[in-house]
Amino acid sequence: MYYIRNVLLIMRRSWINSLLCLSIAISRVVCQPANNSEVIHNKSQQVSYVLNQHQRFHDEFSIPESLQSSNSRKSKLFPLFTIIRFTNEICRTTSEETGICYTRNQCTSLGGLAQGNCASGLGVCCRFIASCGAIVYQNGTSFQNPNYPSKYTPMGGSDVCQIRIRKQHNVCQLRLNFIAFDVEGPAATPTTGQGTQNTVNDAGVCKVDSLAITSSGATVPSLCGTMNGQHIYVDFGSSDTITLNLLLGGASQRERTWNIEILTIPCNSVARAPTGCLQYYTGVSGVVESFNFQGGMHLANLDYSVCVRMEDGMRFIDWSPCSANSVRFAGGPAQLPTAPTANAMCQNTLTDYLVIIQGVSFPLLTTTTNPTVSTADRYCDLSFQQANSYVRTSARPFLIHFRTDMAEGGTNDLTSMGYCLRWQQNPQ
Repeated sequence: MYYIRNVLLIMRRSWINSLLCLSIAISRVVCQPANNSEVIHNKSQQVSYVLNQHQRFHDEFSIPESLQSSNSRKSKLFPLFTIIRFTNEICRTTSEETGICYTRNQCTSLGGLAQGNCASGLGVCCRFIASCGAIVYQNGTSFQNPNYPSKYTPMGGSDVCQIRIRKQHNVCQLRLNFIAFDVEGPAATPTTGQGTQNTVNDAGVCKVDSLAITSSGATVPSLCGTMNGQHIYVDFGSSDTITLNLLLGGASQRERTWNIEILTIPCNSVARAPTGCLQYYTGVSGVVESFNFQGGMHLANLDYSVCVRMEDGMRFIDWSPCSANSVRFAGGPAQLPTAPTANAMCQNTLTDYLVIIQGVSFPLLTTTTNPTVSTADRYCDLSFQQANSYVRTSARPFLIHFRTDMAEGGTNDLTSMGYCLRWQQNPQ
């Protein structure tokens, strides 16, 4: 009787355990059969008993044949997990800023902020923010002033804010988007005792505040003033780091603000700017401004190219002023030329100028005037003064080159704000 009672007790416990296993299997939690070795000491009997109990379990609950054909007995009890993968692409946050698509756990572990969803709700749009002293590894990071979007004023003298951007695998270039950039502008007049027009001086130089960008792959001019909405491209070259040094001088107590978006560009990307292009635009039309045009004075000692990708089916590009007097450098407008042509009424010794290779000037108000082909390719503000005038070129690649000197102290130079030009590609 004692033996029969023990056997009944074992069967009862095993039946209860089987029901527990079914419940746990439904919830995807691994469950192992109970160890009945305290009652059955013979190993062969234990294995036989467990197998028999499992067979009764399947039979009783009509386990599908597809599950019974599995090589693993665990697969009869537990469903397979689906692994979902998505790429870490650029996304837009709830505040319409740039982020990178990660899982929520990845975003947290990388030090980012989850701001919205991506990948059809499977990931979060992760935003990365860098402040002074940071080392940047993540694409889409924003370099911001302390307490942005509030403005910042250096306390107790000069301040240096530096970040270093590390090169990642297969990345050759950075695009820096100046979402917001407003610091002290260039010197408006030469320092007392220096020469003026046609003499080297520090007018137009970033003396108080300046952004210096260091890279072995590019030469970037010192930048300052107001450049909201501007951008530049910087190649890594042979270096594994690009450094941004923002010097804020204590001579000015004005409020500053900056928010620079850092985008990495793979070496084989179609979005990579051609070599030698500090700025690079795409599309059939757009607007380009010189640095600190919004601040009312162009910078001194500039020498850079602005490139436009030629779109499919296009043969020409037209450059025209954004508005009246929106092209102003190397002196104010003296008189309107009858036919705006390169160097036609600009000094031959001009040292501040735009280069538009093989440009042809068209004054639309005098449609009977034949366009004049430029041989010098140099254009000044007088080239664009007549209403609706523009310069057309078919030279490839599509680009303009802007050069200014270190002698910006003349009376006319003080009214030289730079340029704002519209560009329009045309098939014929």
